[in-house]
Amino acid sequence: MLKKKIYGKPLVYLDNAATSLTPTDVINTIKEYYTKYSSNIHRGAYYTSMIVSDLYESTRKTVASFINAEHSESIVFTKGATESINFVAYAFIKKNIKEGEEIVTSIMEHHSNIIPWQEICKDTKTTLKFLYLNKKGEINWDHFISIISNKTKFIAISHVSSVLGTINNIYEIIKYAHSKGIYVLVDGAQAVPHIKVDVSYLDPDFYVFSAHKMYGPTGVGVLYIKKTLIDCIHPYQTGGGMINSVNIKQASYAMAPQKFEAGTPNISGVLGLQSAINYINKIGWQTIEGIESSLYEFTKRLLVKNSELQIIGQASSKIGVFSFILNNIHPHDIASILDKEGIAVRSGNICAEPLMNYLNINGVTRISLSFYNTEKEIQLLNTTLNNIIRIFKK
Repeated sequence: MLKKKIYGKPLVYLDNAATSLTPTDVINTIKEYYTKYSSNIHRGAYYTSMIVSDLYESTRKTVASFINAEHSESIVFTKGATESINFVAYAFIKKNIKEGEEIVTSIMEHHSNIIPWQEICKDTKTTLKFLYLNKKGEINWDHFISIISNKTKFIAISHVSSVLGTINNIYEIIKYAHSKGIYVLVDGAQAVPHIKVDVSYLDPDFYVFSAHKMYGPTGVGVLYIKKTLIDCIHPYQTGGGMINSVNIKQASYAMAPQKFEAGTPNISGVLGLQSAINYINKIGWQTIEGIESSLYEFTKRLLVKNSELQIIGQASSKIGVFSFILNNIHPHDIASILDKEGIAVRSGNICAEPLMNYLNINGVTRISLSFYNTEKEIQLLNTTLNNIIRIFKK
């Protein structure tokens, strides 16, 4: 991809918060599945099926180790963070919340961590409450404490904002919630590619993320479930592969995590996720965080020099996500002109329309960094943004 030419110019890929690029190692792993082991899992008593079943389950152990989960059975494979959130909404919260109780989320959430809770609240006649932000784009602790009541049953919160780049203080939020007997789901889709996540330390009840934002394939997600909750959860979907036995009247289910994975899964994608984790581990967190921190500071220094550019979100703890407004130029116009220079960015409400309404803006242009981006690419971005200003001033 990075050798690709866009309108005759080298690709500058700055939309990593949407989907990261895929390393050759991951692509080769997916190809290897289809050329060497193309069989279903947990079903065949023959060589390739048994081999790929072992590989699939070894990925579960790899994921558990990657986020420091104590038990591999806490790892459930889904088709993405969105399905993982819906799993928790319908398989657990809907069955464990009563009329008049409350769910809390934040105004900075991606649509996928708002809409499921809106629907659950409609179905259960419960209330959805929102955490709002200070001027820097951070959750105000006093506001957080004030919004929690004895009716609060559940909190769904992002570890890192996909718009603001804000790293939320998840540890303290979970600690306080648990002291009040409140369950917590953390959307880690934007965190896992950039910071080392330790679920044993953070202690969430549920933690979700997607492979495609961490150099893996699309169509694969992870749902971490705290071990003590596994037996309390009824399967989200039913069908083949998740049962012990079936008769014409009823079925008995397999043990977790298999009971949560009905049907043929995205086997090649799961193996690709393992390869992506191995790729991250091979490079090392110290290297990744070092490069991204340096690139973040370089980008910030360039952008803040532009008096006509307003960065949305100035949290003291951030990853390399910069959403901005440039004069009165529409974000889609900015993105279109950048595209002609080979620069890929995101524009619009970027799946965070409630946040845009709260900030009273129509949309943003977003650049999101990865360790494979370079200062040269950021300099080209900055030069092009200055050219855009001149074009619209004519």
